[in-house]
Amino acid sequence: MACKCAMRQAKVSHVSLASVAHPLASAAAQLRVLNDEPRARRPFTEALATSGLTPLTATGITVFQINVGKLCNQTCGHCHVDAGPDRREIMTRETAALCIQALRATEIRPSTSRGAHRSSIPTFAGC
Repeated sequence: MACKCAMRQAKVSHVSLASVAHPLASAAAQLRVLNDEPRARRPFTEALATSGLTPLTATGITVFQINVGKLCNQTCGHCHVDAGPDRREIMTRETAALCIQALRATEIRPSTSRGAHRSSIPTFAGC
């Protein structure tokens, strides 16, 4: 593994969709593609019925997942929040405190965070 200093100095060759003004950086554009593109889909209620999952009911919460921001040291093509080193959106300390407060009020064990890498967000650095 390369040292963190070398990784910081490396030239970034990938950027987020937002930084290149790509149309799919917009959630609305993504929904248009998903909803307008012809594809063989069956209605969700039909899929539930044929799977024996009707009625769909909650069985409890087992994962408390939060998106900590979009600032990240990498840009991954599979990233669902379009995070990258060129993004600056991060979770505030106040929001992080509220998330931790909500988590403590449950039996859920902390397991994961999503969005950007925790070390990129000052609130979570060192976690």
